[in-house]
Amino acid sequence: MRDIQRYFNKYNKQYFGGKLPKVKIYLAPKKFKAIASIEEYHDDNEKSYYRILISKKAIDCGFRIASIALLHEMTHLSVGLEHEHDKVYQRARRKLLLAGAYDTLI
Repeated sequence: MRDIQRYFNKYNKQYFGGKLPKVKIYLAPKKFKAIASIEEYHDDNEKSYYRILISKKAIDCGFRIASIALLHEMTHLSVGLEHEHDKVYQRARRKLLLAGAYDTLI
């Protein structure tokens, strides 16, 4: 998971201007059905924190799939989790595509 954390930091600088908050990345539990997801949680002072869960399936498929999943979740984080896959999210994803984020992955 350290490699994925390093890629989060790299992609954050390269494609998001370093503006995304710090995120911890974890291997998802075995019963996890999605490829990846992002979760928000709060401390006692209501400060938001985020974590990304990546499935073992994504990791086992290799760097490209895990990176695509990571960029997907980072896009959610960049626009706000409330946007799910709406037009705001779609514009941000297209911007990443045009910036070359997926060039070596797809």
